[in-house]
Amino acid sequence: MRTSGTRPPGVSDWHDMLNRDDVLIVDTETTGVKGYDEVVQVACIDTTGAVCFDELVFPTIGIPQEASRIHGITEQMLQNSGAMTWPVHHERFFSLIASAATVFVYNLNFDERLLKQTCRKHRLGFKPFPGRCAMLDYAAYRKVPNQWNSGFKWHRLTDAARYEGARTQGAIHKASTDCEIVLELMRAVAARQSG
Repeated sequence: MRTSGTRPPGVSDWHDMLNRDDVLIVDTETTGVKGYDEVVQVACIDTTGAVCFDELVFPTIGIPQEASRIHGITEQMLQNSGAMTWPVHHERFFSLIASAATVFVYNLNFDERLLKQTCRKHRLGFKPFPGRCAMLDYAAYRKVPNQWNSGFKWHRLTDAARYEGARTQGAIHKASTDCEIVLELMRAVAARQSG
């Protein structure tokens, strides 16, 4: 068995992060990727797999068809489900993640930016949290050079999961499902590193 000192950088402590209720995984689905877009779903699980937060969010702008094709969320679906606007979820969500030891997000920069944009739309403060980018951790582990800069190439979540033999769940993205895939990826990498 390898010691933690010999595990590749980036994922060296993933094994230690598993099966903890104070380590969280967060994902969002959004109206798009631009500076005016906002979240339409936010989910959070802990590394035991327990769901801590999973809410649809009614945005202040429309959801383009191209975004709906990715995550399957439409305005009609949000109306039918009784989805509430972000201010209803804001305090509970940020209280939850602020209390965590670590919050893993696959592409932290994107999700954090969209959460900030959503808060700004509603004139609510964004609350910093102990975020960590699982995508960059995994890129450092895989060590595939990025031709555009001095870092490593990042991998789409489903591609990384498939490469590691982790379970994936279809083509439609859901925030809760993506959280589960991140957890499966962490488990697969941790098992490989400790094997």
